[in-house]
Amino acid sequence: MASDLSSLVGGFEVTRLEDMKQIAFNERIDIKYFFSLKLLPWLISEIESEYKILQVEGFVVQPYKTVYYDTPSLKLYLDHHNGKLNRYKLRKRLYIANNISFAEIKFKSNKGITFKKRVSTDKNLDILTEEDRIFFGKNTNLTASELFPQATNYFNRITLVSKSEKERITMDFNLRLERLGLESNLGNLVIAEVKKPRNESITLIETKLNELGIKSSSFSKYCTAIAMIEENTKNNNFKIKVREYKKVNDESHSFDTFGQFT
Repeated sequence: MASDLSSLVGGFEVTRLEDMKQIAFNERIDIKYFFSLKLLPWLISEIESEYKILQVEGFVVQPYKTVYYDTPSLKLYLDHHNGKLNRYKLRKRLYIANNISFAEIKFKSNKGITFKKRVSTDKNLDILTEEDRIFFGKNTNLTASELFPQATNYFNRITLVSKSEKERITMDFNLRLERLGLESNLGNLVIAEVKKPRNESITLIETKLNELGIKSSSFSKYCTAIAMIEENTKNNNFKIKVREYKKVNDESHSFDTFGQFT
Protein backbone atom coordinates (compact mmCIF):
# COMPACT_ATOMS: atom_id res chain seq x y z
CA MET A 1 0.00 0.00 0.00
CA ALA A 2 2.74 2.50 0.89
CA SER A 3 4.49 1.91 -2.44
CA ASP A 4 1.20 2.43 -4.32
CA LEU A 5 0.63 5.69 -2.48
CA SER A 6 4.19 6.81 -3.15
CA SER A 7 3.51 6.38 -6.85
CA LEU A 8 0.22 8.23 -6.59
CA VAL A 9 1.82 11.32 -5.03
CA GLY A 10 4.83 11.30 -7.36
CA GLY A 11 3.65 14.48 -9.13
CA PHE A 12 4.18 16.73 -6.10
CA GLU A 13 7.18 18.99 -5.75
CA VAL A 14 9.16 17.87 -2.70
CA THR A 15 9.91 19.84 0.47
CA ARG A 16 11.98 18.79 3.49
CA LEU A 17 11.83 19.18 7.24
CA GLU A 18 14.29 22.08 7.31
CA ASP A 19 11.98 23.99 4.95
CA MET A 20 8.94 23.47 7.20
CA LYS A 21 9.94 25.96 9.89
CA GLN A 22 8.22 28.84 8.15
CA ILE A 23 4.83 27.16 8.48
CA ALA A 24 5.42 25.37 11.81
CA PHE A 25 2.80 27.41 13.64
CA ASN A 26 1.99 25.91 17.02
CA GLU A 27 -1.08 28.12 17.51
CA ARG A 28 -3.62 27.34 14.82
CA ILE A 29 -7.04 26.10 13.88
CA ASP A 30 -7.37 22.48 12.79
CA ILE A 31 -10.13 21.54 10.36
CA LYS A 32 -10.65 17.81 9.89
CA TYR A 33 -12.31 15.75 7.17
CA PHE A 34 -12.71 12.02 6.67
CA PHE A 35 -13.45 10.25 3.41
CA SER A 36 -12.95 7.07 1.42
CA LEU A 37 -9.46 6.12 0.30
CA LYS A 38 -10.84 5.53 -3.18
CA LEU A 39 -11.38 9.31 -3.56
CA LEU A 40 -7.72 10.11 -2.97
CA PRO A 41 -6.49 9.77 -6.60
CA TRP A 42 -8.98 12.37 -7.87
CA LEU A 43 -8.22 14.73 -5.00
CA ILE A 44 -4.46 14.44 -5.54
CA SER A 45 -4.82 15.17 -9.27
CA GLU A 46 -6.78 18.32 -8.46
CA ILE A 47 -4.33 19.83 -5.98
CA GLU A 48 -0.83 18.57 -6.73
CA SER A 49 0.25 21.65 -8.70
CA GLU A 50 -0.45 23.94 -5.72
CA TYR A 51 1.16 21.95 -2.91
CA LYS A 52 4.53 20.45 -2.02
CA ILE A 53 4.89 17.12 -0.26
CA LEU A 54 7.14 16.48 2.72
CA GLN A 55 9.93 13.98 2.17
CA VAL A 56 11.70 12.45 5.18
CA GLU A 57 14.72 10.18 4.76
CA GLY A 58 13.73 9.68 1.12
CA PHE A 59 10.11 8.72 1.92
CA VAL A 60 6.98 10.77 1.18
CA VAL A 61 4.72 8.29 2.99
CA GLN A 62 5.72 8.18 6.65
CA PRO A 63 4.63 5.58 9.23
CA TYR A 64 3.75 6.66 12.77
CA LYS A 65 3.13 4.94 16.09
CA THR A 66 1.37 6.79 18.93
CA VAL A 67 0.53 5.91 22.53
CA TYR A 68 -2.07 8.07 24.27
CA TYR A 69 -2.00 8.76 28.01
CA ASP A 70 -5.00 9.35 30.25
CA THR A 71 -6.17 8.75 33.81
CA PRO A 72 -7.63 5.37 34.85
CA SER A 73 -11.08 7.00 34.70
CA LEU A 74 -10.35 8.28 31.16
CA LYS A 75 -10.78 11.92 32.13
CA LEU A 76 -9.34 13.31 28.89
CA TYR A 77 -11.51 11.03 26.78
CA LEU A 78 -14.62 12.01 28.72
CA ASP A 79 -13.76 15.71 28.48
CA HIS A 80 -13.84 15.35 24.69
CA HIS A 81 -16.93 13.13 24.72
CA ASN A 82 -18.81 15.65 26.86
CA GLY A 83 -17.84 18.57 24.61
CA LYS A 84 -15.63 20.30 27.13
CA LEU A 85 -13.25 22.86 25.70
CA ASN A 86 -9.93 23.80 27.28
CA ARG A 87 -9.10 20.10 26.97
CA TYR A 88 -5.92 18.11 26.44
CA LYS A 89 -4.64 15.15 24.45
CA LEU A 90 -1.41 13.67 25.79
CA ARG A 91 0.70 11.26 23.80
CA LYS A 92 4.10 9.86 22.96
CA ARG A 93 4.73 9.46 19.25
CA LEU A 94 7.40 7.65 17.25
CA TYR A 95 8.16 9.13 13.83
CA ILE A 96 9.38 5.91 12.30
CA ALA A 97 10.88 7.30 9.08
CA ASN A 98 13.59 9.24 10.92
CA ASN A 99 13.43 7.22 14.16
CA ILE A 100 12.73 10.09 16.54
CA SER A 101 10.18 10.33 19.36
CA PHE A 102 8.36 13.14 21.12
CA ALA A 103 6.12 13.56 24.13
CA GLU A 104 3.36 15.82 22.86
CA ILE A 105 0.54 17.93 24.30
CA LYS A 106 -2.39 19.20 22.24
CA PHE A 107 -4.62 21.75 23.95
CA LYS A 108 -7.98 22.83 22.48
CA SER A 109 -9.01 26.22 23.88
CA ASN A 110 -12.53 27.46 24.47
CA LYS A 111 -12.08 29.64 21.37
CA GLY A 112 -11.43 26.59 19.19
CA ILE A 113 -7.70 27.28 18.86
CA THR A 114 -5.29 24.34 19.01
CA PHE A 115 -1.96 24.77 20.79
CA LYS A 116 0.73 22.12 20.52
CA LYS A 117 3.88 21.57 22.57
CA ARG A 118 6.37 18.74 22.39
CA VAL A 119 9.75 17.63 23.73
CA SER A 120 12.12 14.88 22.62
CA THR A 121 11.75 11.59 24.45
CA ASP A 122 12.90 7.99 24.31
CA LYS A 123 11.47 5.36 21.98
CA ASN A 124 9.76 3.30 24.69
CA LEU A 125 6.32 4.84 24.22
CA ASP A 126 4.67 2.82 26.99
CA ILE A 127 6.65 4.39 29.84
CA LEU A 128 6.91 8.01 30.94
CA THR A 129 10.47 9.16 31.57
CA GLU A 130 11.22 11.67 34.30
CA GLU A 131 11.45 14.35 31.59
CA ASP A 132 8.03 13.30 30.22
CA ARG A 133 6.55 13.53 33.71
CA ILE A 134 7.91 17.02 34.24
CA PHE A 135 6.72 18.12 30.79
CA PHE A 136 3.16 16.83 31.24
CA GLY A 137 2.92 18.03 34.84
CA LYS A 138 4.20 21.51 34.05
CA ASN A 139 1.97 22.11 31.05
CA THR A 140 -1.36 20.50 32.04
CA ASN A 141 -3.71 20.38 35.03
CA LEU A 142 -2.79 16.73 35.65
CA THR A 143 0.04 15.12 37.55
CA ALA A 144 2.13 12.46 35.87
CA SER A 145 1.24 9.92 38.55
CA GLU A 146 -2.35 10.02 37.23
CA LEU A 147 -1.35 9.14 33.67
CA PHE A 148 -1.18 5.70 32.08
CA PRO A 149 -1.04 4.42 28.48
CA GLN A 150 -4.64 3.86 27.33
CA ALA A 151 -4.60 3.37 23.56
CA THR A 152 -2.14 2.87 20.71
CA ASN A 153 -2.46 3.60 17.03
CA TYR A 154 -0.48 3.03 13.86
CA PHE A 155 -0.99 4.88 10.58
CA ASN A 156 0.71 6.22 7.47
CA ARG A 157 0.79 9.92 6.65
CA ILE A 158 1.52 12.29 3.82
CA THR A 159 2.09 15.95 4.66
CA LEU A 160 1.39 18.70 2.15
CA VAL A 161 2.44 22.34 2.28
CA SER A 162 0.69 25.03 0.26
CA LYS A 163 2.86 26.98 -2.16
CA SER A 164 0.82 30.15 -1.73
CA GLU A 165 -1.02 30.01 1.63
CA LYS A 166 -0.03 29.64 5.27
CA GLU A 167 -1.34 26.09 5.33
CA ARG A 168 -0.20 22.59 6.11
CA ILE A 169 -2.24 19.43 5.47
CA THR A 170 -1.82 15.94 6.83
CA MET A 171 -3.58 12.93 5.33
CA ASP A 172 -3.59 9.77 7.43
CA PHE A 173 -4.61 6.30 6.28
CA ASN A 174 -4.01 2.61 7.08
CA LEU A 175 -5.18 3.45 10.61
CA ARG A 176 -5.06 0.64 13.15
CA LEU A 177 -6.26 1.19 16.73
CA GLU A 178 -5.37 -0.91 19.78
CA ARG A 179 -6.63 -1.00 23.37
CA LEU A 180 -6.58 -3.68 26.07
CA GLY A 181 -5.21 -6.28 23.66
CA LEU A 182 -8.03 -5.68 21.17
CA GLU A 183 -7.82 -3.80 17.90
CA SER A 184 -9.94 -2.12 15.25
CA ASN A 185 -8.91 -1.37 11.68
CA LEU A 186 -9.93 1.71 9.69
CA GLY A 187 -7.37 1.18 6.94
CA ASN A 188 -9.56 2.44 4.10
CA LEU A 189 -10.42 5.73 5.79
CA VAL A 190 -8.50 8.94 5.04
CA ILE A 191 -8.38 11.49 7.86
CA ALA A 192 -7.34 14.85 6.43
CA GLU A 193 -6.46 17.75 8.68
CA VAL A 194 -6.02 21.31 7.44
CA LYS A 195 -3.81 23.31 9.79
CA LYS A 196 -3.76 27.08 9.29
CA PRO A 197 -3.73 30.34 11.23
CA ARG A 198 -7.01 31.62 12.57
CA ASN A 199 -9.05 33.73 10.10
CA GLU A 200 -7.16 32.32 7.10
CA SER A 201 -9.50 32.11 4.10
CA ILE A 202 -10.81 28.85 2.69
CA THR A 203 -8.06 26.99 0.86
CA LEU A 204 -7.88 24.94 -2.33
CA ILE A 205 -8.12 21.53 -0.70
CA GLU A 206 -11.12 22.64 1.36
CA THR A 207 -12.80 23.83 -1.83
CA LYS A 208 -12.15 20.52 -3.57
CA LEU A 209 -13.44 18.50 -0.62
CA ASN A 210 -16.58 20.63 -0.60
CA GLU A 211 -17.02 19.85 -4.31
CA LEU A 212 -17.08 16.17 -3.34
CA GLY A 213 -19.75 16.91 -0.74
CA ILE A 214 -17.31 16.20 2.09
CA LYS A 215 -17.87 18.53 5.02
CA SER A 216 -15.52 19.19 7.90
CA SER A 217 -16.02 16.91 10.88
CA SER A 218 -14.33 16.22 14.18
CA PHE A 219 -12.11 13.15 14.37
CA SER A 220 -10.00 12.03 17.30
CA LYS A 221 -7.90 8.91 16.85
CA TYR A 222 -7.70 8.50 20.62
CA CYS A 223 -11.42 8.90 21.25
CA THR A 224 -12.26 6.66 18.30
CA ALA A 225 -10.06 3.90 19.73
CA ILE A 226 -11.83 4.09 23.09
CA ALA A 227 -15.32 4.35 21.59
CA MET A 228 -14.83 1.48 19.12
CA ILE A 229 -13.06 -0.96 21.41
CA GLU A 230 -14.12 -0.21 24.99
CA GLU A 231 -17.77 -1.29 25.27
CA ASN A 232 -18.18 -0.33 28.91
CA THR A 233 -17.10 3.29 28.52
CA LYS A 234 -19.52 6.14 27.90
CA ASN A 235 -19.66 6.67 24.14
CA ASN A 236 -23.19 7.89 23.31
CA ASN A 237 -21.94 11.08 21.67
CA PHE A 238 -19.55 9.14 19.43
CA LYS A 239 -21.87 6.33 18.27
CA ILE A 240 -23.12 8.08 15.12
CA LYS A 241 -19.59 9.10 14.16
CA VAL A 242 -18.23 5.61 14.68
CA ARG A 243 -20.99 4.18 12.45
CA GLU A 244 -20.06 6.73 9.77
CA TYR A 245 -16.36 5.80 10.02
CA LYS A 246 -17.16 2.11 9.69
CA LYS A 247 -19.50 2.69 6.74
CA VAL A 248 -16.96 4.74 4.78
CA ASN A 249 -14.20 2.28 5.66
CA ASP A 250 -16.25 -0.73 4.55
CA GLU A 251 -17.30 0.94 1.28
CA SER A 252 -13.69 1.76 0.38
CA HIS A 253 -11.96 -0.89 -1.67
CA SER A 254 -8.50 0.54 -2.06
CA PHE A 255 -8.18 2.36 -5.39
CA ASP A 256 -10.13 -0.15 -7.50
CA THR A 257 -12.93 2.31 -8.31
CA PHE A 258 -10.45 4.48 -10.20
CA GLY A 259 -8.77 1.56 -11.94
CA GLN A 260 -5.34 2.76 -10.83
CA PHE A 261 -4.35 -0.17 -8.65
CA THR A 262 -5.29 -3.80 -8.41
